[in-house]
Order: sequence, then C-alpha cells, then structure tokens
Amino acid sequence: MSKEFNWKKYKSDVIKKCVDKYGSREQAIVEMDAEIGSLRLKAETLGNMVDWEKIEREIDDEEEAKQAQSA
Repeated sequence: MSKEFNWKKYKSDVIKKCVDKYGSREQAIVEMDAEIGSLRLKAETLGNMVDWEKIEREIDDEEEAKQAQSA
C-alpha cells in the first residue's frame, strides 16, 4: 500500500536544508529568488536561441516530401 506524499515533512526538510545552507530564512528566500530569476532568464534565452519557425518549416517540408513520395 503506497503512502500519500508528506508535503508538510518535505516543506520542513527543504526549509531546514536552505536555512542550513544560507544561514537564515530571509537569506534563503533571497538566494532562492535569485536562483529562480536566473533559471527563468536562462530558459528564456535558450528559447530565443532556438529558431522555432525554422524548425516548423523543416517539419512542414519533411511532411510535404513524404506526401509527394507517396502520391
């Protein structure tokens, strides 16, 4: 029988780990907020680096080539 995940214990463990790492709850919050901002910026930058329109055109071209071969 599987137990339901204990979110309260998880939350407590994460807070304790971060306080141990950063020294206080306030500093842990500031550090984690900065890390979240950094990760968001990285994700946005990587998304901008990928030319999604080019990828969509290539997929469309491949599909058209397959349809032309089967016709």
